[in-house]
Amino acid sequence: MGVHSSLEGADGRLLESARCARPFESCAERAEVAGDRKTGFGDFHWTRLAPWREVLAQFFNPIDRRGFLRGIGALDVDYNAEGRGNRSAAVLLAGWLGSALGWRLRSAAAGRGGVLAANFESSERHSVEIALRPVEMAGFAAGEITGIRVDAVSDGQTCLVHALRDEADNGHVIVEGELRGRPFPRMVLPMPARADEAVLSRLLIDARSDRAYPRALQLGAEILRSTKS
Repeated sequence: MGVHSSLEGADGRLLESARCARPFESCAERAEVAGDRKTGFGDFHWTRLAPWREVLAQFFNPIDRRGFLRGIGALDVDYNAEGRGNRSAAVLLAGWLGSALGWRLRSAAAGRGGVLAANFESSERHSVEIALRPVEMAGFAAGEITGIRVDAVSDGQTCLVHALRDEADNGHVIVEGELRGRPFPRMVLPMPARADEAVLSRLLIDARSDRAYPRALQLGAEILRSTKS
């Protein structure tokens, strides 16, 4: 049964995109339906991405760092997979950041080893390169995000942020990098596992009001359509 037929007469739907047997087709169909804003979507996979979104939001929240958001030139997202695996989480995370910052997709291509590369034009008219990379890490679920890297420039100064899941203690993420040419203090932030019951509770609250998810989904689907993968 397709997404269209399963949503007839429904004003909301909860799903687990991490378990979709055909993630490309599923993402494309959900993006088309979500675009009309009449049907609320709740995605367990999206809710589990909240800690990663918070890591980036918290880092760039100080006023003196916000300029780097508009100056992002590269984003790498690593996810646990053999081959290309299920890219749903990686695509949603890239789609969330790109849609929030007004990036426009220029091109996307699938490369060796399952890597997906995409080129965007930022709202400031500079190029943004994205790479979604499958890696193999023990102790993580298939498709789970394991690390992100952001490179940015603002007023001639650089910023590098590297956030990596701790293999020894996968309940945390280690954030390191450089800001304006100097290393910033290493941070160890919680990345708690969330039971399905807790995720469901959050979804039931947010499904109708969360506008970030449809935007992230639509841009993510655009990336996948460009590579047909």
